[in-house]
Amino acid sequence: MKKLEALEQEFGFKYPELYKELYKNNMLDSGEYSSDWLQLTYPKLKENPPLLFYGQDFELTPIDEIQSIIEEMRDPDDYREINPDYLFVPFGQTGGGDYYCFWYHFPEEIEADQPLIVLLPHDDVELEILAKNLEDFIFSELCKSVCDVYEEGLIMDGSFKENSTNMLRTHLPYLSEEKQRVVSELYQREWFTHTFKVSYGKGEDSYQGLITREDLEELLEKEIGFEYQNQTYYYDKDTDTPPLELHKIEGILWLYFLPKPEENSPVYELLKQLNWSKDKSITDKLAYQRKLSQFTPHTDWATRQKEILSAFLPRLQKLKAFEGFQLIFKDDSSGEIIDLTPYI
Repeated sequence: MKKLEALEQEFGFKYPELYKELYKNNMLDSGEYSSDWLQLTYPKLKENPPLLFYGQDFELTPIDEIQSIIEEMRDPDDYREINPDYLFVPFGQTGGGDYYCFWYHFPEEIEADQPLIVLLPHDDVELEILAKNLEDFIFSELCKSVCDVYEEGLIMDGSFKENSTNMLRTHLPYLSEEKQRVVSELYQREWFTHTFKVSYGKGEDSYQGLITREDLEELLEKEIGFEYQNQTYYYDKDTDTPPLELHKIEGILWLYFLPKPEENSPVYELLKQLNWSKDKSITDKLAYQRKLSQFTPHTDWATRQKEILSAFLPRLQKLKAFEGFQLIFKDDSSGEIIDLTPYI
C-alpha cells in the first residue's frame, strides 16, 4: 500500500477505496511481460485473473510506471498541453497506447462524488468519459468482454467458459449485489453467433458472444448510465495560442508469415500476446491485421512510423525472429503500402 500512498502524497489526490482493495488483493498485478510470459506467468493468472485480464482492449499499467506517466502528462512541454487544472492518474491502457485514467479536478458542471473514469488518448485533444466510478467501469468491461468476442483473444485460449467463469469469480467481490446478479446472469447465457447484413463484401457479417451489441448498449444504459457517459471533453489547456495541428494516420497494419509456421510453432503463442485479428480469408499465408486510427502532431514519416509501432514494438520484435515475417501498413488516405519490416 505504500506505493499508492506515495503517489497520493506526491500528486495530492486520494485513490478510490475500491482501487486500494484491488491492490491489497493482488488484482492489479498481471506479471512482467517477457518472452516466456505465456509459459510461466499466464497459467497462474489464468486460474485467478487480475483486473479485467480478459477485457477486450485493456492492459494494467504497472504501479511502478504510474509516477513517470503522470509527470509526463503534467510536463508543460508535453505535446498534448494537458490543462494543469486537471489531474489524470492512469491505471490501465489500450493496445494502441491510450490510457484509462481516474480524472480528478474535473469541470464543476459534472456532478460526481468520485473521480471519473476516462479514456485519455495519446493522439487527440478530447477525452471520453467512460463511467462515473471504478465499480461501474469494472461492471461495464465485464459485460463488454463477452460481446463480440475476439476469436484470437486470450479469453478464447483453451475454454471460453472456464476463462470467463474464473474472471467472474475474481471480480464479483468488487461489485454491488445488484451488479453481481446482472453480470452473473449474463455469463450464464448460451454462446451464439449473430449474423447481420452489411453493404460490403458478401453482404453479411457476424460476431460471437453471449450478448448482442444492441442488447449490451441497452443493458449498460439501464444499469450504469449517467448524464455524461460517453461524452467527450477537451483536456488541453485554455490559451490564446493556436491549437496544436494534428494529422490523422488511418489504415491497417498487416502482419504476414510466409510460409505458414508449423502448428506447434511458438509464433502462435506470441500472436496471442499481440492480440490482433486473424484474417481467415487469406489462405496462402498466415495473416493478422490491426486497424489503426490516430492523430499525430508530426509530419515527418520517420517519427510517424515510431508512433504507429510504439505500442506493439516489443512483441513484434520477438515475432520477427521467425521465418517469413513481414509487416506492412496500408494507408487508407493515400492508398500507399509501406513495408515496415526493416524498422522492427
